[in-house]
Amino acid sequence: MRTFKTSFTDNSGTDHAEFLSDGSQLYIRLRGINFEGDCFESLEGLIDKEKFTYRVYKDGSAELSEGRFLVEIPVLVQINDKYRRNILYADVQLSGENYGVFLKLEVYNYQSENTKRFGFFELTLQNLQKQLPKEVKLKTCLFCRFSEYNPFGNGMFGGLSCFKKVKEAYRNVQDKKTLLELFEKHKAEIFNVQETFDCEEHEFEYFSEQA
Repeated sequence: MRTFKTSFTDNSGTDHAEFLSDGSQLYIRLRGINFEGDCFESLEGLIDKEKFTYRVYKDGSAELSEGRFLVEIPVLVQINDKYRRNILYADVQLSGENYGVFLKLEVYNYQSENTKRFGFFELTLQNLQKQLPKEVKLKTCLFCRFSEYNPFGNGMFGGLSCFKKVKEAYRNVQDKKTLLELFEKHKAEIFNVQETFDCEEHEFEYFSEQA
């Protein structure tokens, strides 16, 4: 488990807490209630409408629907041939006109931040990488050759699929059709990961300049 320091702010005030992450799921305790989910905007827990604002579904489940998380996410950074953990500062807005993500990263005396707010961590991290010097690379799951999003879409955070258990099969993917076939054939071995996570099997594969 990794720990992310965070603050949560909504109309009821500001609370300081910590996210726990296993690379796929987020866990947090806020105002006495335990929440979990695979994305900041899909955190589920006991419903207490005096403490939070929820998005409630027909099956009785509910997710936090309003608020702002300021999160300190440890990420692995490669600087030339050396590696170190740096803090990625994430400003995550769950609703309203400022909905989306804004990131800032400090590496030594150099600071990089987004040029605008994005609705997905994918675009936000790609934009941040472009602001960094060439010798500084984010060694995270998003920039790994064994990760890809499902063609049917993904949410703000944590919807990236890891193919490290089926590397050879993944190398043969040529288009969306063969990618979907791979998802179906190896669904027990493919799992979701967070864009900011990393593992020892990481291999770099960068995004297109058109991203």
